[in-house]
Amino acid sequence: AAVLAANSGATVENMTTEDDGSAAYEAHITKSDGTHATVKLDASFKVTATETGGPGGGKGGHGNHGNETDLTGDTATKVKAAVLAANSGATVENMTTEDDGSAAYEAHITKSDGTHATVKLDASFKVTATETGGPGH
Repeated sequence: AAVLAANSGATVENMTTEDDGSAAYEAHITKSDGTHATVKLDASFKVTATETGGPGGGKGGHGNHGNETDLTGDTATKVKAAVLAANSGATVENMTTEDDGSAAYEAHITKSDGTHATVKLDASFKVTATETGGPGH
């Protein structure tokens, strides 16, 4: 409710707790003009910051997670193709490198039924896991 009150007409893509000390919670949104932003909230659900750009404000894809970087060019094309081949009708929200050792790449998607998932891929662009829920779930 706090996120939408501060961003009229936005769509909340996902919400998570925040463990980097910058906030208690964060919400990834698509604003009414189609741009993306990350909204930070304190423990009292007061909006403390809004970072514009791709999910995570363009800082690592989703919430400043280590050294993850947004995918571009041929790599992005290959990851997107593999993700959509495994998830027909899905929308790819963002794609990044993965630095936790679980995969080479990850993509956050909205499935055709409206649910969210994180798709992990190896360096050969093979889907190795699909985790339901928002980032980190």
